[in-house]
Amino acid sequence: MQILYDLQESFKNVAPGKFDDTDFITMRKDAVAEFRVIDIEDTKTLQITERARRESGIYINLNKINGLKPGDRLTITGRVGDNAPNGPKWSVALLRVRKEDGHGHMTQHTAPKSLFVLSHVLEEKETEAVFTVHTISWGSTEPDVDIYIDDILISRQSDDAYEIDPREKVFSFAQDWDISQRIDTIYGETAANADVVYAGGPSVTVREIDGAPTIQVSNRVRDWDAIDICIENFKLIPGNRYKITAEIRLDEAAPKGTAFMFQGIPGFDWRGNINVHQRTVIHLEHILSRAEVEKWRVMRITTNPPGSSVSFNIRSIEITRL
Repeated sequence: MQILYDLQESFKNVAPGKFDDTDFITMRKDAVAEFRVIDIEDTKTLQITERARRESGIYINLNKINGLKPGDRLTITGRVGDNAPNGPKWSVALLRVRKEDGHGHMTQHTAPKSLFVLSHVLEEKETEAVFTVHTISWGSTEPDVDIYIDDILISRQSDDAYEIDPREKVFSFAQDWDISQRIDTIYGETAANADVVYAGGPSVTVREIDGAPTIQVSNRVRDWDAIDICIENFKLIPGNRYKITAEIRLDEAAPKGTAFMFQGIPGFDWRGNINVHQRTVIHLEHILSRAEVEKWRVMRITTNPPGSSVSFNIRSIEITRL
């Protein structure tokens, strides 16, 4: 995937505070609202509040970006505030501004979910168009929904079949007896479509523990005899952050100095290092940064060398978009 424009790159040199459209060559604001750039954890977000009308939002001028082609994808990710009303009578929408007849409806995110993904593949003559993001409603009297824009991304995908997956719960293994059909050896013919693959040469089986399916990883002789979660198959959205969690149980205490961790590959970057000596229940958690989402193909559940012979049972794995 080729990234042609990334709002987060524009944010790097912008201090938190009031939004000034001169900071961004691609955007301008509807003046009937309050716009601020705010910090949320390790990233900046555009906050739109005090919206006087439902059309109050952000405008994206594609004619300011050189080299766009039909087929490039415009993706906006964000969330709505706690003041969003319940019910199906409003949504956040991405619309094209057309001179001849005003706004043309493109795509929308239906309430009441807080997270939204708006995605549109640019058509002929849209590479220099103006798009807008705001709310639309049907009989609603509540226009003042706070909007947070996490990222505006324009990408060029070599695989025409690629589609944005807007789910908040991207992957979940818990109480899932079908997981055995989605595990394969990394060298197997179907590994490209597997959710979980072996790393190294451990024995991997699905067994029942306390009435629930569990992935058992045993007969390990090296620390990289492990399990890889194929996050590249889950169509993670560039520009977004994700949380990955796992619950692991041991049949017996691990040797002193044993630590469990996530490992991002390629790069073999260790994350979530937890020392587990005398512990039999382990919870791993890591927030994938935007850079890690674009870089890593798999997330490995593994140990350090002192724990290379430790067998372990994976009770659950979850990947959630933040």
